[in-house]
Amino acid sequence: MKNLLFVGVRFAHPNLYGLQEQIILDNFDVPEFAAAHPILKEFGPIEKATLRTAMKAYETASEINLDDPGTVMFVGALGQMGLLEGDAEERIRTILAGYGPGGMPDQASGAS
Repeated sequence: MKNLLFVGVRFAHPNLYGLQEQIILDNFDVPEFAAAHPILKEFGPIEKATLRTAMKAYETASEINLDDPGTVMFVGALGQMGLLEGDAEERIRTILAGYGPGGMPDQASGAS
């Protein structure tokens, strides 16, 4: 896997992610979960550290800016890593447009 290094402080709102996506993001570093997941079991220390750092910034973000380069890079990295449901390119576009799964706008993101 590629080393995915990026910088950013404002990441997309969790309501933009589907249940399976959120389960992966919440549990990627739980050894039993990662060992059973076909993609996560291939992650090395760099991928885990990169995702852990990004998630820490994501969880502590005080505002949502879907245009922030860090957000775009983070969501794109999730797609590259294979952690988004369905067609990764389509999910990336819908998340960055402020839409959750099923095409419903996320009220917290300010999408209309």
